[in-house]
Amino acid sequence: MTKTEIKQQLHNQIETLEDSDKLNELHEIINFIVNDEVIEWESLSEDERKGIEEGLKDVEEGRTIDYDEFRKKHEKWFQK
Repeated sequence: MTKTEIKQQLHNQIETLEDSDKLNELHEIINFIVNDEVIEWESLSEDERKGIEEGLKDVEEGRTIDYDEFRKKHEKWFQK
């Protein structure tokens, strides 16, 4: 997919979002990416920290799957 196609697809997906919370969350993510911002550990909620720590522990203990397997397992998320 070309950069132009990716931008077009992102734009189309954003246009379909009606949930204000999801739009705000997406806006924050894009701001972090565009501005090369770093999220400070202290600014995260306890639940966010716990989720990250659990994910890192899963990786350390080998509880991972590759991307193709993930897509297959969660195929419904990737359907248009």
